[in-house]
Amino acid sequence: MERPKVVVSGCLLGELVRHNQGHCRNKLVLSVLYEQAEIISVCPEMGMGMGTPRPTLKLVERDGVTRLVESKLDIDWTDRMNAYANVFRKQYGPNDIHGFVLKSKSPTCGMERVPLTRGQHGAKRDGVGLFAAAMKTAFPYTPIEEEGRLNDDRLREHFIERVFAHHRLAIFLSSDPQPKDLIAFHSRHKMQLMIHDEHRYRELGRLVAQSGSRPFSKLIDDYGTGFKTCLANPSNAKRNANVLSHLAGFFKRGNDGHDRNELASAIDLYRRQQQPLSVPLALIRHHLRHQPHSWLEQQSYLQPYPSHYRIRDFLA
Repeated sequence: MERPKVVVSGCLLGELVRHNQGHCRNKLVLSVLYEQAEIISVCPEMGMGMGTPRPTLKLVERDGVTRLVESKLDIDWTDRMNAYANVFRKQYGPNDIHGFVLKSKSPTCGMERVPLTRGQHGAKRDGVGLFAAAMKTAFPYTPIEEEGRLNDDRLREHFIERVFAHHRLAIFLSSDPQPKDLIAFHSRHKMQLMIHDEHRYRELGRLVAQSGSRPFSKLIDDYGTGFKTCLANPSNAKRNANVLSHLAGFFKRGNDGHDRNELASAIDLYRRQQQPLSVPLALIRHHLRHQPHSWLEQQSYLQPYPSHYRIRDFLA
């Protein structure tokens, strides 16, 4: 449990598993994951026994069911694909995998916009790869991305944040937690949860408050689901700015007028998307060094992932 586990399509790692014995090595995926995550390589086509080189595959809808078939000979691999996906998911518990990065447009791994043929009408890009669909069902709250979407700063930041949050939750759930531990875990994540979904954050707070009055095993399962669901909602500048203003309030007594105005101005410029989130966060950390505060120091919001990732420099 030292590092989060992330499942990655083998071709993106440079493995020669493509139908033509090639690969789609992706430098961004490697730079994002290799140093900080434990990578689980997967190639569904190889896993279900096709080997390489091999015929190309496509998705075809028949009788309302999406099938995986060879492009030329029309040999159906659907059952073998489903069997492989079932074997794969049985290797892991619901909290054992903390993220997926899958190959886009693949009839097995594509998470969206995969060509799907219906009858004589040709293919439309509205299909989902069979392996990706099975993983979404088996791990419904786990972050799943395609390599191309990670080029977007916001999507990449959200993905990485969720991966490390899921990992912390997994460590917590595996530690035989007691009610006091749940209170501490929730307290540490309050500000991070608030920037994603304030309504769900408050629901989680009410759930934690019930920890002494209902069966704890069921309560903590509900908390884990709510925690993951809350983080799945992307943050935005308004909620971030509200949290930053709340944190700034902890420094009012010790700061002179210049310091207060500087921090307030940085938050306002961020709120108006005229400077990145990293600027007011740097000021918050600066004040925290001079005015230590135990509750603030343990907030996951201030460092939701290792400092190796410097991706809060974009405009929200």
